[in-house]
Amino acid sequence: MAEIRGKGYRVIIEDSTQLPKWNREARVLHVGKQWFEADARLSLFGERIAGLLLPSIDYDEELAGLVEAYRLRVMAEQAADLQARIGKLISQVRVRPSYFPYSRARLLWHDLGCLVREGLEPSILDNEYSTLASRIGSLEDGLVALAPRKYREVLRVEASKWRIKAAGLLTSIARRLAGELHLCDPATAGDPVDPSPLVATPEGDYFHECPKPEGMASRYTGGEARCKRTQWTASTLVCEGPSGRVAVKEYTRMLVKWLPASIAGGGIARYLIRPKARLANEYKYLRLLRNIIPTPRILGFCGQYFQAMMARSFLEGRPVLGSQEPVDWIASGKALARIHLSGYVLGDANPGNFIASDSGEAGIIDAEQARRFNPRRGAWDLVVYTYYALFFNAPEDLVAEGVRGYAGYLAERDPRIMREIGGNLRDPQLWGPLLLAVNVYQKTRRILGEVFGLS
Repeated sequence: MAEIRGKGYRVIIEDSTQLPKWNREARVLHVGKQWFEADARLSLFGERIAGLLLPSIDYDEELAGLVEAYRLRVMAEQAADLQARIGKLISQVRVRPSYFPYSRARLLWHDLGCLVREGLEPSILDNEYSTLASRIGSLEDGLVALAPRKYREVLRVEASKWRIKAAGLLTSIARRLAGELHLCDPATAGDPVDPSPLVATPEGDYFHECPKPEGMASRYTGGEARCKRTQWTASTLVCEGPSGRVAVKEYTRMLVKWLPASIAGGGIARYLIRPKARLANEYKYLRLLRNIIPTPRILGFCGQYFQAMMARSFLEGRPVLGSQEPVDWIASGKALARIHLSGYVLGDANPGNFIASDSGEAGIIDAEQARRFNPRRGAWDLVVYTYYALFFNAPEDLVAEGVRGYAGYLAERDPRIMREIGGNLRDPQLWGPLLLAVNVYQKTRRILGEVFGLS
């Protein structure tokens, strides 16, 4: 017989076939070893008893191997869950070791919340779970950098080792018993724990579950926020509260627009389509491009199954696409040239994403399709900038000012890249997709031809 001692409960594991039996008054669970191990290894009871191993506990030495195996499985599975939530952003975040029991306890809160909550002390759990951190990543300064290769290997080994032991009859019996096993009254559990503060990011807050845009914005506007979409096709809402405005972007909205764009871009642009891929890419490039031109600060983000959102500061100024000021268009052209000279492209160089300020500088508010520069991608950026502006009826003379601002800035600082951009603008493949709107195509050719000497 072995014993687990939690804060406010005990588990007595017997060398028998004792089915789980809960003494509510004494808060003692009696269970046979094979049943407890089956739940810890295979989650046959939905972890309604194995979940009692999550918080800080004392246990007999003979259970050390089982406790370690269960906790390692939880860490690997919760690491994989975090990757499923935020995609490639997994490489940029770090987590406290206590994140793993917290995020798993949240899933089991309905059944075990009233028992495990007292043992969920982050500072204690950080110490207990850090001993296994090297199995799923690396530990530095008290934070875990997750390594997908490592935790996938843990999951693969565990699955291959225990799958053959998960007999169908045992599973069927366990599921029936689980329906009758009630250790907690959900009404006494209180609010579920939130693992969000246990995730460290380079910039902004992590939200473990995506709230409504108004809920996310309210954290940064000093109170209740009201959100408004600038146009029905926009994926970004402008939200205003007592202390100011923020922008909240929903990456799942208007997803369909990237399908034809990707086809039009062919092998040049290779647009990202999946919402979480665009979230991760924009998170990366908003921070990188800030060293070149103004970009919004990232305030918070989340990814959850089919959702992906980001809140960022509101960049004050005028969208260039609607401006009637030549200085604004020139500023946007120069900003695009600076981006190219610094080794990046936007992919979606829509002038509506450039924000001009009174200082004569232009920033960018959309970087979800940004990537590393090459002259072909740079030429595509310039074509998209011009074509998009003309498609939405921007005056030709203003669009031409923007292109001249780009070319002048580029020619003065790197004539070689200027020549390479011009050479790629002569490639027929670059222009083929734009023939869908012949009139706009002709205007785009005319403006770029005048500046770059296209025949």
